Amino acid sequence: MGAENRRRALERYCGTIMDRGIDQIRRADVIAILSPVMAEKRATGSKLHGWIRGALAWGVAREHIEFNVADGIGAALPSARKAKKHHPALPYSEVGAALAAITACTASEAVKLCLRFIVLTAVRSGEARGAMWSEVDVPGAEWRIPEERMKVGIEHRVPLSAAAMDTLERARGLHSPAGWCFPAPARAGKQMHASTLAQVVRTLYGGRCTVHGFRSSFRDWASEQTSVPHAVAEAALAHQVGSAVERSYARSDLFEKRRGLMDGWAEFVTR
Repeated sequence: MGAENRRRALERYCGTIMDRGIDQIRRADVIAILSPVMAEKRATGSKLHGWIRGALAWGVAREHIEFNVADGIGAALPSARKAKKHHPALPYSEVGAALAAITACTASEAVKLCLRFIVLTAVRSGEARGAMWSEVDVPGAEWRIPEERMKVGIEHRVPLSAAAMDTLERARGLHSPAGWCFPAPARAGKQMHASTLAQVVRTLYGGRCTVHGFRSSFRDWASEQTSVPHAVAEAALAHQVGSAVERSYARSDLFEKRRGLMDGWAEFVTR
């Protein structure tokens, strides 16, 4: 950046201190100038910080001021934030049609049933692909995912709707010797690969949707079409809510409330 552009930038952002004596500039003044710039345009804010620091360093060297108030203020400035990547997701109003499209596609029965199960339970791809019959309580209509397969390392109980139970019943005909609910097609005894499911969704919807995106569709539906508390909807996705201290006092996993929510979701997408 040339000298003229630098001058214009300083005039634009530093107007509150430009007419002050250098010994009248305080640390709070510099933070107030830099904070909004750093939050919106971090690269510009970093340059501006350097210019202010340089000008004040000149003042220190000339003994106009004793110390540089632009030094050591990084902790008080907005931190760099990585842009959060969101998975493309269908509007929840289109999920029912998506289930029909999955059923009608040319994928293997195991793949179609696994995708249907993911939609109905709003679980992650890996959790469904790794589902074992030993984890399913058929009389209780409940699926317990062990902690070692959960993202947060905590066992997650999934209430199974009638539609989810029907999907599992149909999956019994797949006959997996290794005990998988949804065994990999053409790979006896192996777990289904994530790319197998992703390819089907990509073929049907291009970039409009991903397998993980069905979780977002469910979450939007829960927010906009139900009156369930935020904590119940988040628990259905196995998300942790609140601080570590708050979670230590939350003894319930809201299972029964989640059962009603998942029954409602299944009814919505299969009607």
